[in-house]
Amino acid sequence: MVALAVGSRLLALAGLAASIALAGVVAASLIVSERRRHEAAELELTSEARFLESLVETMGSIAGDGDVLERTRQEAERLFEARALLLPPGERPRRAPAENAIVIPLRAHDEEVGALRLTRQRPFDRDDVVRATVLKISARLLDLPAGVVVPPLDLPSPDECSAPGGLGNLHSPFLNGISMCVAAGELKETGPASIWVRSDRILIEGQTTTPLMRAAVTADFCNGVSAQLDFDHWTFISCDISLTLTRDPIGEWILVDAQTWIDSNGGGVACGRLGDRRGWFGRAAQSLLVERRTTEKGSAR
Repeated sequence: MVALAVGSRLLALAGLAASIALAGVVAASLIVSERRRHEAAELELTSEARFLESLVETMGSIAGDGDVLERTRQEAERLFEARALLLPPGERPRRAPAENAIVIPLRAHDEEVGALRLTRQRPFDRDDVVRATVLKISARLLDLPAGVVVPPLDLPSPDECSAPGGLGNLHSPFLNGISMCVAAGELKETGPASIWVRSDRILIEGQTTTPLMRAAVTADFCNGVSAQLDFDHWTFISCDISLTLTRDPIGEWILVDAQTWIDSNGGGVACGRLGDRRGWFGRAAQSLLVERRTTEKGSAR
């Protein structure tokens, strides 16, 4: 405008060139910012993909099995509350996925065995990240040497046990949905103990409570069943839990034969054998964080 006012054509052209250059810089800045946003979103979605890839990782021998891929698709729909479409290996939609759609490759031993296209009404964001590792081991009948067997149960069945007593007011909505029978030891006393546990309530709405889910619930009782410290004066929270099984559990009742080790440094381990009416099928272990209560709890263990 100044150039036009003074009648300088050269100055006007210089001003126009400067404006175009400035606009180019702004546009480039916007493009870089948008690209970084998409790269961050892609990184988040990569974390989601790890969960689904883990479902077929280590399954090279059955990499093309349609049943495995279909189960993966069903689990994806349930976990992400989305519609999942199974795509053949290497196939991708022609259009780039929108914010409410993602494509997740499925691989086994670095070979793509398919892909999932997930779509839903709301965008995929950080809240949807799920991480898990699944080790798939095939089960087959082996001709083992004589004597190589899992030891039989050496504790009474739930039909031969009685419900625990002396728990005082140690109740919660969770425990109210659990049935327990003491097979060995006393829950109100410190030291090793063994109990049968049955989950009486639905754990996940719309889902059948499977024996494996019941085993996970029972395993979480290791530290409480075999406490070495008075619950009124100490806490011994489980920081994690690991289950190792030789076979799938059966039935509603799961047995845990537990014991706890505690060190003066504040660390501890609770572990136990897991069994059902058929026999022992696995072990569980928990890492414990041991602390003295700041205020005493007015209830029995």
